[in-house]
Amino acid sequence: MRFSRTRTLTAAVAAGIMVAVAMTAPAFAADRQRGLRNKEFSPADLGTGIAGSASEAWLRNVSLMEIFTIEDKGTYDSQPQVKIQNGYGRCLDSRGNHSSESAWFLSCNSGDYQLWQIFTNGNGTKTYKNKGAWTQQGRHLCLASSGVNRAVIMQFCGLTTGRQQWTEIAP
Repeated sequence: MRFSRTRTLTAAVAAGIMVAVAMTAPAFAADRQRGLRNKEFSPADLGTGIAGSASEAWLRNVSLMEIFTIEDKGTYDSQPQVKIQNGYGRCLDSRGNHSSESAWFLSCNSGDYQLWQIFTNGNGTKTYKNKGAWTQQGRHLCLASSGVNRAVIMQFCGLTTGRQQWTEIAP
C-alpha cells in the first residue's frame, strides 16, 4: 500500500479524543481534508477539538478544527507508518510513555516515538501503534481515548478495544 508523500488533513477531536488521521489509500486519492472519530464516541456526545500553541504540547478539549500534515514514512513490519505534524510545527509523540499516559505534541525529530504504524481492523476502523514504544521499550502502545478526562492516551494495544479504533469522517 502506497500513500502520496505529504497531505494536509483536518482533524477534530471527539471531546479531546484524537480524530486526527485518516490513512486509507482512497483518502489520498484527492486533496480532501478528513479526520477520524473514535468508534465508541460521537462528537455530539463528547465535543470537539485538539489544540496547541508553540507553548502548549498537550491535547485539550476545545471547539475548533486544526490542520495536520500527515507524512508517509514508508512501512515497518509490512504496516504503513506516518508522522503527524500540527500547524505549529509539532509532532504527535508518545514520549516513551507507559499505558494510560498522554500522547503529546512536541518539537518534531527523527525519533521512533513520533512514528505511528497503521493497522486496519476487520470492521474498517484503524488502530495507531507507536513505533518507538515497541522498538525502544518492547511495549505495544496504541493511541486511545481515555473516556474519562477526554484526553488522548497511550494504551496497551488490543484490537477488541473500541477506544483504540478510529474511523474516517469527512469535513
